[in-house]
Amino acid sequence: LHDFDQFRSTNAVVGVSLQLGRRATANASVTGGDQHTQASAQVIRQVSDPGDFGYRALVDHGLFSRELVEATYRASWGEVTGGMEDVSGHLAARAGARGAIVLAAGGLFTGNTINRSFAIVDAGQPDVVVLRDHRPAGRTDARGHLIVTDLRDFEANELAIDPLSLPDDTLLEASDYVVRPRDRTGVIAKFGVGPTSIPDYL
Repeated sequence: LHDFDQFRSTNAVVGVSLQLGRRATANASVTGGDQHTQASAQVIRQVSDPGDFGYRALVDHGLFSRELVEATYRASWGEVTGGMEDVSGHLAARAGARGAIVLAAGGLFTGNTINRSFAIVDAGQPDVVVLRDHRPAGRTDARGHLIVTDLRDFEANELAIDPLSLPDDTLLEASDYVVRPRDRTGVIAKFGVGPTSIPDYL
């Protein structure tokens, strides 16, 4: 890069980026020029499903210095983040949480931030694993409910119950639901889960 106008300075940038697994990336860069040189390196792991841990580590040195360490945990009830940052000798710590509160279907539900449509799953049993498009979306609460966020609007979203998470004496009437919610609306998926009827033989 060269400035032909006011400062008439020349700078160069060299960088590299690497994929570390399915959701982690690492990148590093060096910027040098007439005025100063800045070097930076960063590692990030994104969170996706409930139960995921994510992190971010950053080191930046040159005209100014910055170090940052941050961790994120996503649960079915929301997402929490905490970290520490040092900018040129000034240390700061921060923590945060984000999610959603929904009043629907006769109850109050907490979940991750709702940017699109959502579904309230009624599994009829507590601590049941709910699947969204064959991936874990969370476990039902004490009432047997779970809110599943970020469904695709006007498209097919498959919600299912993992039968391996059910007690042995329960019967699953419906194994899966396909829902097509409208834009930024909620739907209810009620699964018929109840005790099996075992006849007594004399």
